[in-house]
Amino acid sequence: MMEPRRPYDVNRMFLLYTIAEGSVVIMHEYQNTEDDDQDQRDNRFLPRIALMLVLAALSLFLMSTAFMALPILAGRIFSDSISFIMLRFEVKHDDLCAFWIGCYILRSIYISSCFVSDHIQKGRTDLLLRYILIRTRNGLLFSIWISFIPGLLGLLIDLMIIIPSRVPLNESPVYFLIQDWLIGVLVLHIWTFLALITPVSCFATKAWRGKFERIRNVGINRLPSMWLLRDVIGSIINTLLTTLSIPYLLAKALFPLLGYPQSINSAVERFIWPALLALITVWFMAKLTRDVIIYLEVGHVPDTQF
Repeated sequence: MMEPRRPYDVNRMFLLYTIAEGSVVIMHEYQNTEDDDQDQRDNRFLPRIALMLVLAALSLFLMSTAFMALPILAGRIFSDSISFIMLRFEVKHDDLCAFWIGCYILRSIYISSCFVSDHIQKGRTDLLLRYILIRTRNGLLFSIWISFIPGLLGLLIDLMIIIPSRVPLNESPVYFLIQDWLIGVLVLHIWTFLALITPVSCFATKAWRGKFERIRNVGINRLPSMWLLRDVIGSIINTLLTTLSIPYLLAKALFPLLGYPQSINSAVERFIWPALLALITVWFMAKLTRDVIIYLEVGHVPDTQF
């Protein structure tokens, strides 16, 4: 009944038993190692979660502080740069307005930076330089259009309407440049809107309507700089300076030579611009009446040149 003992390499059952026993031992050791690692992980889990929450809260605090402080700082710098206007109208600094102004400024800086970096990465440096030159030119022309022209226009309206109706003759007029500029901006935009939208020829001449239509159809980026500076901006400035300087020379230089008293000279200086406005109004009404008569007789309204 006893089988003879076989060598280890021949007895297959012994080999199978040995392999199974070794596998069980290795599995047990691996299980013990996994249990130890799991215990270590369980011990480190809570501190890691706590550290992660602390870092997340700190990052959120720093990011929210930066995103609130930077716009407010940029808005305050912008408000300080125009503080003379705010003091004139007694407007106080407000951090809420500074925040929204700063957000707009930072957004513009971000968009410009992305635009510049994108053109540099794609090798479009020549297009970028051309774009910068066009924007610089448009900015200079727009600054003249929005600052110098409304100032002259508002000063002319102040001399023609506001000062003669509010300031007595025995008092010297005080010129509020910011108020004159705001009035000039309003009148300039209304005139531009009426000249572009309405077909009535009394708001602008045929030449001016052609200029505005060319700017609207072609685009300001494609128009030559000298034409814009000479025929558009220069023409308006020349008209306003002529309207302001000729009555001033008549009242200050020529009329005192006639030998009238100082009171009469002051009255002439005060009412020479309203008299000019009255002459312009009478001439305008005469031209309008003439156009209406021609329309009733002929059947069409001619292009009125003012």
